[in-house]
Amino acid sequence: MYNRGYTLLFAILITSIILSVGVSILSIARKEVLLSSGAKESQAAIYMADNGLECALYWEGQNAFSTSSGAYPPLTVTCDGTNHAITASREGGSDEKWVTEFPIVSRSLTGVERRCALVKVTKEAVGGYVQTSVTSLGYNVGGRLGSGTEPNKQEFCDQINLKRVERALQFTYQ
Repeated sequence: MYNRGYTLLFAILITSIILSVGVSILSIARKEVLLSSGAKESQAAIYMADNGLECALYWEGQNAFSTSSGAYPPLTVTCDGTNHAITASREGGSDEKWVTEFPIVSRSLTGVERRCALVKVTKEAVGGYVQTSVTSLGYNVGGRLGSGTEPNKQEFCDQINLKRVERALQFTYQ
């Protein structure tokens, strides 16, 4: 006589347990997907940073980033068949520290999904030697192309995107 609600209570209990297990599995799967997509974006950013570092080191080997007061670097450097406009300046107005910068924008993707890198080559007189530091900041998204024709289009790495990931590589030597 008192066993009438037992079956309903047992069914609700089993359903609650199965629902709890399902929600837990779904939560874990969602976190795994977010983690793997973050790793993919991080990898794209580090590849762009590496691309910028390799380009700068190649041109450094060609003595393109001179430190003598009369010599200026070329207006562009070419990497992967694309010309990249550079800017060169002396920090503090002296010959003690030269800074050369240039962006690299990937041509493989379109729109806001373009990958990019900002490269900075710093040469500084330190104790009778010239210390060279190459810093490359790679981004998974945020590159854009300006006016001009290929391979001489203006390049910018300044678009704001919530998915933007930055990875940096630096190489310093005397």
